[in-house]
Amino acid sequence: MKKNNLKNYVQALVESGRESESLDQLIADLEDVEKKISGNPSLKIFLGEASISISEKKQALRSIFQDYIGEKSYNFILLLIRNRNLGLLKSILAKSKKEKHLLENVLEIKVESSVEMLKEEQAKISELIEKKTGKKIILHTDINHELVGGLRIEISDLILDASLRGRLERLQQKISQL
Repeated sequence: MKKNNLKNYVQALVESGRESESLDQLIADLEDVEKKISGNPSLKIFLGEASISISEKKQALRSIFQDYIGEKSYNFILLLIRNRNLGLLKSILAKSKKEKHLLENVLEIKVESSVEMLKEEQAKISELIEKKTGKKIILHTDINHELVGGLRIEISDLILDASLRGRLERLQQKISQL
């Protein structure tokens, strides 16, 4: 049931944001709310407590977020609280961002390297993947010293491991199979 709820919330959020041309703002608002709720355990407990009325929760949300989020974001949070699904917010945001990227023909890519990559190297990787996929690229880079050398690229569910560590692990597997 939770998976179905998640899908419905994502669809509602994306459609509402697209209709009002405010999807970016909705996602940004909700990410801010999610961070604040996650970072404040007492607020999280308060909002999830069944014995506290919805009107009290509404009032608390208004006082905390009134200057920070739009009305659509506020109403979406209230909907989650009323339905006791506030715990789904992080997943809803992740799936909504993926859906938004699909609609905009954007691909988010994570590149790990053992050393910091130069801007030129990042641009070249983005350009190559953009040519291959025909999509706009959002590139996230991380430094992972365990790779020893080379790169590890994550494109959706596909992982391209061209790191020295990855090569050594594959060699070790081949040797152990012999």
